[in-house]
Parts: sequence; C-alpha cells; structure tokens
Amino acid sequence: MFGEFSFDAVIHEASHINTSVPEEDPRLDLSVNVMGTLSLMEAFLAQGKKPGKFIYASSVAVYGSPKTLPVTEDGPLRPIYSYGIAKQCAEEYVRYYGATRGLDCHIARYGNIYGPRQPIYGEVGVIAIFTDRVLGGKALTIFGHGEHVRDFMYIDDAVEATVRLLDLDGCDTFNVASGQGATINEIVAVFKAVADGPLDVICKPERAGELGKFEADISKLTDALDWRPGTDLGAGIEETLRFCRQEQEQKASRSGHA
Repeated sequence: MFGEFSFDAVIHEASHINTSVPEEDPRLDLSVNVMGTLSLMEAFLAQGKKPGKFIYASSVAVYGSPKTLPVTEDGPLRPIYSYGIAKQCAEEYVRYYGATRGLDCHIARYGNIYGPRQPIYGEVGVIAIFTDRVLGGKALTIFGHGEHVRDFMYIDDAVEATVRLLDLDGCDTFNVASGQGATINEIVAVFKAVADGPLDVICKPERAGELGKFEADISKLTDALDWRPGTDLGAGIEETLRFCRQEQEQKASRSGHA
C-alpha cells in the first residue's frame, strides 16, 4: 500500500485482542502489537518525504489495576496482562521514533470503547455481549458482585477525539475515554431501562484476573482539544441497541425474501 500511495498521516488501530486471560498468547501479542507497529512506522517513514503524523491506538490496559482513581497519563504503568505489556512496549517504540525520526506521534490510550458494529471476542466487550443477549432474548450474566468499574466511551466520541489529535503537533499521550466510571450493575440497569421487555439476570462466580475498578482522567485530552465527549452512557447504549435491532430485522427480512 505504501508503495502505491503517499500518506500524510496514519491512524494505527490494528491490534491483536486476547479474548480471556487463560487464552493469552504473549508471542502473538509481541508479533502483532509490537512488531506490527514497528513495521507500519518503518513503511510510513520509508516514503522519503517529511515525516507525517502517526496516531497509535494504545489502551488503558497499560495501567493495570491502578491504586488511585481517576488515572492520569503520568500515572504508574503496571500492566498485568500480556496485551497491556505489548501495548506499553509499542508505546515506547512510538516515542522512540518520534524522538529520533522527527515523527509527530500521539498515543491514544483508549478506555472501553463500545457502539454499533462492535464484534464480540470471547469475554471482551460487555456492552456488545449484553446487546447480543438482549436481542436473542437471553439473560444477562454478571460475574461476581457487579461493582467493577470501567470507563465506557461511545464509538462516535472516540472517533472524533482520535481525528482531532491529528491537529496537534509534537508527540504526546492522552487518555481517550469518557472520564466517567460505571459499574456493571449500572450497565445492566441501563439495559433494563431501554429494552423492550423485562430482562433476566444471572449471577456467576468472579472470573480470574478481574482488574477491579478503573476510571480515566481525561482533562489533558479535553484541554488540548477544547472538546468533551458528547454521548452519555444511557444514550450510547440505547443507540447501540436500536442500531443492532434494526440490523437484525433487516437480516431477517432479507432471509425471508431469499
């Protein structure tokens, strides 16, 4: 691709995602998430013109299980999973290329991004999983007490923030999240409020490797961009459910006319 076209900017969102802790593959994480990032930066720089802008999709997984909330970008990096370790390693190489090759390279540490078209990978993506179960008439499953906190950000807000980062010069790191923590129990409550009918909930034992609570400080991002996320959790889940229900109905209609 780089041989055919000339690019002024690259937004690197490709990644290998582990579906659960027992199924982690450190060698694959290293190959895809680190070496793949190096290969992309090398190809970008090999165009032979003035280095452009490079946005790297990292993750709040680099923080591990933080002791203080909300977490700022200069907080301790203590990833406890292979995915987070590989993301931290790739971040360091992005900064290295910025310092030694003159590449404008911003790092976006994404929170839990959700919304229409989100695929389900094993245990990853609780809102996508709940949406799928609601549309299938199945019960929602809560592992443990349901008070684990995550920072969920609607996809439209994540896209807008990422594109806006292209307007910033230099190299920097930003938490790209909503800045509002929400528990799994709160997520279930939203689904109950926006679903067409009653929802059953099943409680199961805690899963291994649960991180506990996470909430990002996004003041650095909002100050730099003069912008804030515009979709609250209720509206985001309602739109996700509406979109997926409509898509399901369209598929059923096409199948019926086949």
